[in-house]
Amino acid sequence: MKAALSAREGLAILKMIDVDAKKYEVLGRMTQAIIEATKIDGSIDLEKAFDESKTGKKALNDQLRVALGVFRETIVGRRRMVEPTEPAAQFFSNGTKRTNFAHILKKCAQCAAGLIEMKAEVKLDEKKGTLVISGPAVAKEFGKDTLTLDERMSQGLTQKPSYTAIVAIAKARRGVVTVRGSGTRGVGEVISADSEFELLCKHLIEAIRRCGAKPNRRQANALRVVSLEIKKAIG
Repeated sequence: MKAALSAREGLAILKMIDVDAKKYEVLGRMTQAIIEATKIDGSIDLEKAFDESKTGKKALNDQLRVALGVFRETIVGRRRMVEPTEPAAQFFSNGTKRTNFAHILKKCAQCAAGLIEMKAEVKLDEKKGTLVISGPAVAKEFGKDTLTLDERMSQGLTQKPSYTAIVAIAKARRGVVTVRGSGTRGVGEVISADSEFELLCKHLIEAIRRCGAKPNRRQANALRVVSLEIKKAIG
């Protein structure tokens, strides 16, 4: 396994996590490094980042931690050992920090997978400390072909440009719908596409009931369109 970042760069990321684990620069540098690592090492399978079971996760995590310069790989006899570098050992000896890093690593791996699938051009804006992405698929998903992942809405955007949004897009391509709340940082409950459809139907029923006995003209027209589609779907 080859490193996309030097040990010094990896240690700098760990120090940033100590200060603010949600900092854009942490997510940006880790995501960019993971993308570069997949180009260097064809054995890295980011699909495992979406697997909720433990199958293959440890192998992927080991690869990514080595790629980020915070772990090193050594061969002892016939045994391959992957362990923290000496400068990073203190960080990973702390259980809370280790768990926190694992959550960030998973998010960045999923985000990297999404950006690779979108064939997005990715670069780090050193001044803003976050990623700038561009490409036709970016325009399709967000309404603009170039944007900064800083969670700031601007004219022409259809959704907040965030790492969470990229992860949601990647999951949707795998048939998993991510339900996000008003905040854009964390990913909330993950449910199946069928469950999401059922939830939408429930919300529609609630909306119809709120119309009362006599919906207004615009509401009635909207309901007629829905009624026609339902009749077409179920006969």
